[in-house]
Amino acid sequence: TPMPHRPPHERASLAERSPGGTPRASARPRPPRHDLHAEEPRVEPGRERGAGKGAGPVDEAAPDDMVMVEAIPADKAWIGIRWALWTVAIMVAAVMLVNAVVDPRGVIGWRIFPDVTASGRLVREKVWLLDQLDEPPATLLLGSSRGRNFDPEHITELTGRSAFNGSFSAGRITHGYGLAAYTQELWGEQMPDLLWLVDIESFTEGMVNPEVMSVPEVRRQYSRVDIVRSRTAGIAQLADFRMLPESRFAVARWRWGRNQPDDVIPWWQTQRGTPKNFRGDGFIRRPERASRSLASNLEPQMNRFASATYNDGFRRLSFTPRRYIRLGAELAGANGARVILVMTPMHPAGQERLQGTTYPGRRRDAWEFLQAVAADHDHVEAVDFSDVESFNGDPDEFFDGVHLKVPNTRAMLTELHRRGLLGGEGR
Repeated sequence: TPMPHRPPHERASLAERSPGGTPRASARPRPPRHDLHAEEPRVEPGRERGAGKGAGPVDEAAPDDMVMVEAIPADKAWIGIRWALWTVAIMVAAVMLVNAVVDPRGVIGWRIFPDVTASGRLVREKVWLLDQLDEPPATLLLGSSRGRNFDPEHITELTGRSAFNGSFSAGRITHGYGLAAYTQELWGEQMPDLLWLVDIESFTEGMVNPEVMSVPEVRRQYSRVDIVRSRTAGIAQLADFRMLPESRFAVARWRWGRNQPDDVIPWWQTQRGTPKNFRGDGFIRRPERASRSLASNLEPQMNRFASATYNDGFRRLSFTPRRYIRLGAELAGANGARVILVMTPMHPAGQERLQGTTYPGRRRDAWEFLQAVAADHDHVEAVDFSDVESFNGDPDEFFDGVHLKVPNTRAMLTELHRRGLLGGEGR
């Protein structure tokens, strides 16, 4: 029920009396007002508070519910912001300094500490092994980790020709070109034929991997523009806090490297890794073995492909890998070498999982591009082995959705030989 309206003088007299009607003994003191910037508020006599609501006239005193807040000067507010910015800048500079000195990814190329990432280290190992060959191989196999289980001895059994496996984990199309161009630098017109395993995912590569720039033999094979772009991206990586554990690991490897056994390349001589992991022909000494079942490997891998690779960002084939495939084909043709471009396979269950993503379209684009390269050069052949049935492979001989076991790699080489693409007798 709303309270009845009372004139202001009656409300004041009631507020000063106790419930029994006697005057209050004391009144609660009002808190002082703090206003350092404004003058004392003035209210004209007779002015009504809340006009239109039945309120009566008020005196010149400020209303009881008014709270005056002291404003913070702008210069004092910026002091805290500047301190925060300086703190962040000092932390980033410290991270960059540590990562730049240790250079765990080899993006600067000090070569004081060993690089711990796969790309630079494995490229360096392959380069070192190529340097040790007495004569050039007849066939150079290029690719990513999907080519690790291709045994060069199988090629020799089929053709009588020597071969070298230049593939490695995290290998990209630009890496393959760098190794191929280095073999031309080593042997000139005796440059080997190229058996180039092409992954569709490699066409997402926007630039040459900065980690490869730590290998001078390969770095000088790229254009100056690509070197600058890659170097710039590599220097930007030095500010990444996630590189600090890699720097710590690189220092630990450096300390261990001073006491390496004799069959490992001493770190103070070459810094080229540990070739005892590979045979002289570039093949891994211990072929890859499955640590888990195919089903447990395939499903999470395809989920990553669907979300991280074959998403809306992969709408077309990147320019850089397409350019270096064409450059590799032209370089081989100028030196009398053949090029076999092979699209690598994917497990049937993996292809089914990627339906509805950009995979079908990019697979079609990649195959059309490889066919176009082959049509432009007489010494280039393109082969589509993206389906396991195309080379009489076995779906059970996969580690996961894309990595092949030895029986499937042998089946691919056998089919290439049956089509007359591996060459005949020769060196």
